[in-house]
Amino acid sequence: MNQGIIKVPLAPVRLENNDKSEMTSEFLFGEPVRILEERNNWVKCASFVDEYVGWIDKRMFYGVDLGNFDKIYRSESILEKVHSPFGVLNIPAGSWLYPEINVLYLIPRETKATPTEWASLFLGAPYRWGGKSILGIDCSGLTQLSFSLTGVNIPRDAYLQAEIGEGIPFIDLAETNDLAFFDNAEGRITHVGIVLKDDGDSKIIHSSGNVRIDKLDHQGIFNEETGQYSHNLRFIKRITI
Repeated sequence: MNQGIIKVPLAPVRLENNDKSEMTSEFLFGEPVRILEERNNWVKCASFVDEYVGWIDKRMFYGVDLGNFDKIYRSESILEKVHSPFGVLNIPAGSWLYPEINVLYLIPRETKATPTEWASLFLGAPYRWGGKSILGIDCSGLTQLSFSLTGVNIPRDAYLQAEIGEGIPFIDLAETNDLAFFDNAEGRITHVGIVLKDDGDSKIIHSSGNVRIDKLDHQGIFNEETGQYSHNLRFIKRITI
């Protein structure tokens, strides 16, 4: 079976096929993936959600025909206990739940939260390169997951997210839920966060050290704790939600 789902709460996605390799992302419980290559106890997978590719331990993969699933729900709790064929698990927000394989699920909310509302649930979560849960999350993982939970799929990495959406020419025109992108000295996009308007003032919710809210202006992100700018603003994009 070359397609299936992730059967553990979080599957580390690695650059190479070994446990010492860099973790570049995580696949969430139930995330649908297809196998591209196998090496010993490792499988190179691509997510059907965003085409993100990386290596995972083969034991974290459950082969199943994805065409058998009529209904798919998303976990909307930061951590949620479910009964599954793989045991009783605590799964993170954004996990995929399938009634057809006897995974119990909660009734979805009638009113969907916005990206900033989802992101605010992660406030205080530690920054972790490649992370996508309350246990640790990076900047683009936070933005991707927050939009995904509203039903809008965007790419995994910040530089790819920067290629979509409508450009906003001035920060004064930015609105809550816009994405703000930041670059380094070489001009590479290295950071992203979600704009939050508060009584006309611009703020940003982002993962930097931890998930936090900071001031945002035409220059970039201002950290009041250090009294310095931490990131240089490149541009702002708006994605329809």
